[in-house]
Amino acid sequence: MPIGQAKFGLLGGVPDPGKLELIETQTVSSDATVDFTSIQGSTYNVHFLTYNDLQTASASIYTEIRLSNDSGTSFETSNYQRAVQYMGINGTFGEGRTTSADRFSLLSFTQANNPMTGYVYFYNLGDSSKYSFITHQNAMNLESSTVGWSYFGSQVYKVAETIDAIRIMNSGSSVNFTSLGNYNVHFLTITDLQATGDARVLYLRFSNDGGSSFISSSNYDYANQEGDSSGTFNEGRSSSSSFIRLQEGNGGSASNEVANGYVYLYNLLDSAKYSFTTYHLTQLDRDVNYSFNFSSGVLHTAETHNAFRLYFNADNISKAKFSLYGIKES
Repeated sequence: MPIGQAKFGLLGGVPDPGKLELIETQTVSSDATVDFTSIQGSTYNVHFLTYNDLQTASASIYTEIRLSNDSGTSFETSNYQRAVQYMGINGTFGEGRTTSADRFSLLSFTQANNPMTGYVYFYNLGDSSKYSFITHQNAMNLESSTVGWSYFGSQVYKVAETIDAIRIMNSGSSVNFTSLGNYNVHFLTITDLQATGDARVLYLRFSNDGGSSFISSSNYDYANQEGDSSGTFNEGRSSSSSFIRLQEGNGGSASNEVANGYVYLYNLLDSAKYSFTTYHLTQLDRDVNYSFNFSSGVLHTAETHNAFRLYFNADNISKAKFSLYGIKES
C-alpha cells in the first residue's frame, strides 16, 4: 500500500551533547517503501528519524520498519519484539506487544490523507556486538474525523549484528480486485499470506459497484473445515454472515507462519445467478502445527458482482502475493 506523502529526515547523534548532524532527507509521494541505505553506522551510535505530514492512501494502514544487514539488498523478516501503548481522546487506552514479529510496528495509522508526525530513535545499529533497539512516539493523529490517537513504545531486533540500512513501509488493510474481465470462472492464488497479528481470519466480500463499496449484508453463507498435525479438527459455518470466511483463526505472524492456497470464484458477472466460492489453503499455524482449511461460500443475491475484497478480521496484511486468473470457456 503506497505512502500517500511524507517527509523523512535521518540524523546522527555525535559525542557533543545536543548536537545533531543531518544524514539524509527524503520527500516521498505515492511510494510503497522508503529506504535509508547510507546511515553511517560506524560514525553514529544513535540515529534520530523524524517524519512529518505522513499520510497513507487508505485508512487503517500501519507504518512499519525493517532493518538490513546487507546495505538494503534485503531486509530482515524475523527476530523483532515490541511493546507499545496507545491512547485516544475518546478515553481508550491499550497496549500492543509481541515476542515474535517480522518487523518493527509503530502502530501509527490514520484515516486516509490525515497527516501524522513523529520520531524514532535507533540505538546500536552499527555495533555488531549489540542488539538494535528503537524508541518512538508520534504526535496526535486522526484515525477518523473525530478520534485522535497517540502511540509510544520501544522495540528490539534480537540479533547482534551490524545494521546498515533501514526500510520504512506500510502494511495493507485489504486487497481489492476491481478488474475482473469477462469470465464465468475466476481462479485466485494466494502465496505466503500473513497477518500482522496472530489468530486472524481471512474474509471475502463482493461488490456490485466496481469496488466503490463492498456488500456487508447478512446474505453470505459459508461452510469450512480445518485440521492440523496435532490431531485437532474443527468446522465453521454460517447461514447469515456479512462475509465469506475463507480461513479459520489460527494463523501466525512469525516469519515462517505463512499460508498458501487458492480460491475459485463462480458466476460473479452473471446477474441471473448467485456468486459462489470454493477454497483450499495450507499453512503453518501460530502453534507451529501444519494445518489445512477448505471451504465453500455463496452470496445468495442474484446480481452482477464486478469486484471483491480480501481482508483479515483484525490487524492488517503483513505480506502476501495474490494472482487472479480468468478461465475461458472452451
